[in-house]
Amino acid sequence: MYTFGQLKTAIRGVIWPDGEADNLVVAHNKFFVDALLDLQTWVKCLQQDHIDIIPQCATLYNCGLTALDAPRGTIFKVSVIDKLDPDTGLESADADTDYCSEIVYRQIDPCHIRSYLTRSQRQGCCLSIPFYFGLPISGCGSAAYPIPTNADLPDGLPLLPLGYSYPQASTDRTSGRSLHGVWAIERGKLYIAPWIQSTETILIKWDGIKRTWTDADGVDPDPQFAQAVEEYVRWQHAGKYDRDEAEHNRAAAAYNLARQTLIYNCRQETMLRSCKPSLARATSLGTSTLYYNEEQQSVATCEEGYIGTAVTVTIPAGTVGSTISVADANQKAQQQAQVQAQAQLVCTEIPVTYWNVAQTQTAACDAVEGAPAPVGAPVTVTVAANTYSSTISQADADNQARAAALAEARAQRTCTYGNAEQTAICPNDDSITATIAANTYQSTLSQSDADRQALTAATNLVNADAGCLAAGGGLTFYNEAKLCSASTFALCSNPLGGYTPGTVFVTVIVPAGVFSSTTSQSSVNQYAELVGTAFAQDVAAARSANHQCGSYNTTYPNP
Repeated sequence: MYTFGQLKTAIRGVIWPDGEADNLVVAHNKFFVDALLDLQTWVKCLQQDHIDIIPQCATLYNCGLTALDAPRGTIFKVSVIDKLDPDTGLESADADTDYCSEIVYRQIDPCHIRSYLTRSQRQGCCLSIPFYFGLPISGCGSAAYPIPTNADLPDGLPLLPLGYSYPQASTDRTSGRSLHGVWAIERGKLYIAPWIQSTETILIKWDGIKRTWTDADGVDPDPQFAQAVEEYVRWQHAGKYDRDEAEHNRAAAAYNLARQTLIYNCRQETMLRSCKPSLARATSLGTSTLYYNEEQQSVATCEEGYIGTAVTVTIPAGTVGSTISVADANQKAQQQAQVQAQAQLVCTEIPVTYWNVAQTQTAACDAVEGAPAPVGAPVTVTVAANTYSSTISQADADNQARAAALAEARAQRTCTYGNAEQTAICPNDDSITATIAANTYQSTLSQSDADRQALTAATNLVNADAGCLAAGGGLTFYNEAKLCSASTFALCSNPLGGYTPGTVFVTVIVPAGVFSSTTSQSSVNQYAELVGTAFAQDVAAARSANHQCGSYNTTYPNP
């Protein structure tokens, strides 16, 4: 079997004969996988006969069932093989896998799996698998399921969802492996009943686009397939790392041609053919007249429901011959033009467009713990139906409209924030204080702005106190550099059209020495933090209104 690892090694030797850069190995491995994904998408013949080999250690145990992620494709067969000791003929975890021990399991409706787990959970114990799934009792062993001990598991494994356990030898049946079994797919998981043993391995045969690859996986040994993968890797490397535009364009064109060849060959190999005359030339003792074609042209277009650029192929005059007539040569040339145009045609399905239904959202003023409740009426905004669209789902279109309604409601709010109680202390006599009661100062900008006004007023009162001045007050303190931040909800611009919910995160640096105080170092630092935070909140609100999402860094007082 020709493996994916052998393919990568061979191509690496061609592209980088002097050696591959160590820091690009991971990126190149991704290019190889991306090439296989793209080729499988367009060449249907590459989506056939995948075989996944999953040992017990790569599965989970759940109430007498073995659970694992199902491959995204059409599953034709699920079977279980065992490890047998060649000397004793008995199961052994250290023996080689015996493919002759394969037992094919039967597919059932996923509703049986869902019902089994639900009823087992309600009764507080696992139900009998032989009875529930109609399996021969002699082939399934006892219906009393062992409880995992976790004795052989390493420390530090993450917690699993309720009901699931890591696979381990403590769950093996004393009666040996099952001779019968069933399987079903439920919510992207493949469930096998009864559970497999620590010596067993699952085989899954399926068709579809294989998205996860290991070096041991088999690949098509076709040289044209290898050429397509090689050109794809050259194309990506030249564009991302060499910055070689000429090589980038050459490799892209070569890859497209190689892919078109594979598409054409796949169609020819799988085409249902009717009876056709032989094109082999019969021997003759005499001479025959050879007729050549006139110029022939064919245009391939996408079927209804698909979009793509039409492809025109022209067969020049005098390139196709016939011993019958010019008309026969023209017909052959026309057929060649049609086949080549169809092979080069790339069509994609026209996506379904979903439009939102009317969405209503209400936004109230944001209360801060420890501060008076802000004053301001809630604002309700309704986004009309058919305002936002999505090619993903109806829920996505509705979510866009809902997010837009909430953002507009928040923008229309008129809120008045009252300060929380603020106290300033004389730096040289902590018995001298000044306190500004809650709700003495108000702000329509933010809670932090109201608190800043109250703290400034309290600081001024302490600085003016005769006792504080007599104790050495009046010294000037300058703030240290401070890092402040704020975040807010935003409706982000979507490059594909419309808006999506997101977050604006603003970081503000307040340089040292911007503010001064005759109170204390801590008070001027606190003031710098309040001003920086309020400034960050204002910048975040402005960027949210402009649908500018993501992180943004700035320095006070620059915007």
